Order: sequence, then structure tokens, then C-alpha cells
Amino acid sequence: MKKVLVAVALMMSVGSVFSVQSSAVESAASVVMTEQDDTYKTVTLDQLSAPVQEAIKGYEEAYTVKSLGYNEENKQTQVTLTAKDESGDKVVILDSEGKEIQ
Repeated sequence: MKKVLVAVALMMSVGSVFSVQSSAVESAASVVMTEQDDTYKTVTLDQLSAPVQEAIKGYEEAYTVKSLGYNEENKQTQVTLTAKDESGDKVVILDSEGKEIQ
């Protein structure tokens, strides 16, 4: 009987450790997403300046535009692109003149 109680107590303590670790990871991930959402507001292509629109159209041969975001404070556009050859996503930051910022 004593061995059963020890085994149950051990299993409960291990379960609580994993529970605490997983909730800590989830809260850290949500903080990062909130910060990113505050920086760039979702926009459409026609809301952007002509030079930025032309720069984005230059990527359309090799990529599909997945999302557009605009940071009014820095006057920067974040473009998330998906490669047409399915090799992955690419995030590009453009200034107000349509030049890529590295």
C-alpha cells in the first residue's frame, strides 16, 4: 500500500511540473504576438504609396503576397511573401520609397 501511495504522489508531482512549463511557454508566445500586432497594422495594397506598390509587384514573379502591414510611426511596410516554389515564407520590410530595409 505504501508503494502505491508513493507512486501516485510521484506521478502527480511530475504532471504538475509539465503543466507549469507548458503554461509558461504559452504566455510567452502570446506576448510576442501581441507586440508584433501593435507594430504593423493590416493594410491592403491600394492603401500604400505608389513606390511601395511597385516594389511589392516586383516580388510577385517568384512570390505570392501573404499579408501586408504598415507601421505609421516609422513609415515602413511589412510584406510577408510565400515562395511559389513552396520553399517557404519571406518577410520583407520596405521604407516609404519602396526600398528594402535590411
